[in-house]
Amino acid sequence: MGDRRVLCLVVLGLALLTACSTGTTGPHDDDDGLTLEETGAVATELIDGLQAQIDPTLVASVETQEDSAAAIGGSADDADGSIQEWRVLRYVNLVPDAPQLVIAESVIDAHVSDGWTVGLDRETSNAGGRWVTLTSDDGRYDGFELTVQAGDDGASPGQNYVLLGVVGPTVETDPSD
Repeated sequence: MGDRRVLCLVVLGLALLTACSTGTTGPHDDDDGLTLEETGAVATELIDGLQAQIDPTLVASVETQEDSAAAIGGSADDADGSIQEWRVLRYVNLVPDAPQLVIAESVIDAHVSDGWTVGLDRETSNAGGRWVTLTSDDGRYDGFELTVQAGDDGASPGQNYVLLGVVGPTVETDPSD
């Protein structure tokens, strides 16, 4: 199970890096008035909404892997770590034989029907799974990115879960805090 977490954290890390470098998660707009903590509240609202779309009778457990602010770092523009974004990551472990790919696709489809736009949509490394990012230009959710990932049903015995993630827009913080 540890290998699964490491792999998923690496994959999500790459997704977050790609989002930051491609501008998928947008810069903080001073006019919107959101603080880092407020983006955290919206990110939590969004991931709770993703998770709520999964039938609770199919859920064995939920593991929160990350729910905090993080400096985007690694660039000359953020030498002091003051540019941050809120990140939330949850594994929704499913009961045996629950159709993880079908569940993930229903979560994705529901958000697309609700006005979210598919960004990245690709097969996972196990072939047959799906990894999708979603964005919105709705004022409240502009700059947030959702991730839904699942393997092919039955492709990896003992690993029956849907990975959910949310990354908030970047926010300039006071480095002295």
